[in-house]
Amino acid sequence: MKYDDYIDRHAPRTPVVFLRLYLGLYFLYRAVVFFSSGMVKREIFDQRLQQLLDFRQLPVLGWYFGLLGKIGTEWLASGVLAIYLMVGISLLLGLHVRLFGIVGCVFLLHCYLFGYLGPVDDALASAQHTLDLRLNEALMVVMLVVIWTAAGRRWGVDGMVWRRQLKREFAYGEPPELDPIEAARKQVEKCATTDGPTDRS
Repeated sequence: MKYDDYIDRHAPRTPVVFLRLYLGLYFLYRAVVFFSSGMVKREIFDQRLQQLLDFRQLPVLGWYFGLLGKIGTEWLASGVLAIYLMVGISLLLGLHVRLFGIVGCVFLLHCYLFGYLGPVDDALASAQHTLDLRLNEALMVVMLVVIWTAAGRRWGVDGMVWRRQLKREFAYGEPPELDPIEAARKQVEKCATTDGPTDRS
């Protein structure tokens, strides 16, 4: 198998890369909205967090909300903003996509639990609340696809490192991730040429 054929077979497809770029832009957009809305300020973040801390008596997740209350709102607000920025930049640059993709997926699950357990004031807010939950679900599924396909291997820093490593492997022979069927075929051909019958005439 040639180097270009190997790249074409194992690199993620372009539509998946567009999903990765979309997620990166979305996380950066959420960072801007989070910062501009004043949520980083303690008094505003306190109000939202205090509503959620009322659920600390839940039998399953009560310990989790109690732990959030002990961490402190300043650290939590800064952490949320940092996650938005780090995941967004990572996805846009294609840098450590799987690592930060897992961080983003856990964070989306965290936001989903907050939204699912959060209070709803009226019917209009309830409709928006349901829409936000469905959006979070869709984003988690897309993020899992990005992680599964290693979407940073095309149009990203991960891809540059991956291609450089492959060039070194091809310089010494076939790469270790060769397709099993292809590897078996090559082994049969090799045995046939080395151990085959010889013409004694």
